[in-house]
Amino acid sequence: MKLEHLIEKHYGIRVHSMARVREGVGGEVCIADADVGRFICKGTASNDLRARNEPRIVEYAARQGIPVPEYLPLKDGGWFFRRGKKQYNLRPYVQGTVYGYNEAPAWLPAESAWMLGKIHAAMAG
Repeated sequence: MKLEHLIEKHYGIRVHSMARVREGVGGEVCIADADVGRFICKGTASNDLRARNEPRIVEYAARQGIPVPEYLPLKDGGWFFRRGKKQYNLRPYVQGTVYGYNEAPAWLPAESAWMLGKIHAAMAG
């Protein structure tokens, strides 16, 4: 079954178009445009335990005030649906800029260090 149909089945969100962004170490990533907005659909190996723990980590970070794109729950309350040997999840799309190697503006390293410190403090509890 196509990912678009599985998203509608599991989330109740009708997807108009879907484009693959990349596939690599982190898994398959697609951008899905739907009636109710734009989303990121990410697929990882179904036995990837790190991915299975990520929704709780992201939820905790959000409660600590860290700006993260939270997972959308499935209609049944779960976080992942399966297709073949992969598990998929959906998150709101966050508009941003991706910089190439050595192309980041001068302000970005300091801002990144500040945010990493904030994340570390929040996750340390």
